[in-house]
Amino acid sequence: MIGNPLKLIDWLKEQDAKKLFEIKAYHPKRSLDANAYCWVLCTMIADVLLIEKEDAYRQELEKYAPQILVPLRADLNPEGYFRYYTYDCTSTLVNQETEESETFNYYRVIKGSSEFDSAEMARFIDCIIQDAKELDIETMPPAEIQRLKEMWR
Repeated sequence: MIGNPLKLIDWLKEQDAKKLFEIKAYHPKRSLDANAYCWVLCTMIADVLLIEKEDAYRQELEKYAPQILVPLRADLNPEGYFRYYTYDCTSTLVNQETEESETFNYYRVIKGSSEFDSAEMARFIDCIIQDAKELDIETMPPAEIQRLKEMWR
């Protein structure tokens, strides 16, 4: 049920007292139009570059998506921890008291577009559009692109 607090209280009073309910703030679902357009552009870029659309998407993410550097013990496989990542470097840390060492691989973990907020998605779409234009790929008119970005919440 979605409603204001008074409406929810009235509704809850009518419910079985033995049942448990979870109440959380309502957030309208965000539009998938911007993400769908991202995939349309990645598909067109892939067609020009003769690669798979998933590879084009990943390349765009690697260039433009927010990233963080994360250490992971060298004996662990990052595939079980991250969806999008690239290897960065390896380092060995030595405990000065015990002189024991442990090796870590560092990965750039890349945020997927389904996790972007509005500002991140707007920037990502702008960057993909720029890449598409550089490949002479026709894109939507600016007003339509702006509408898509505004719907992404």
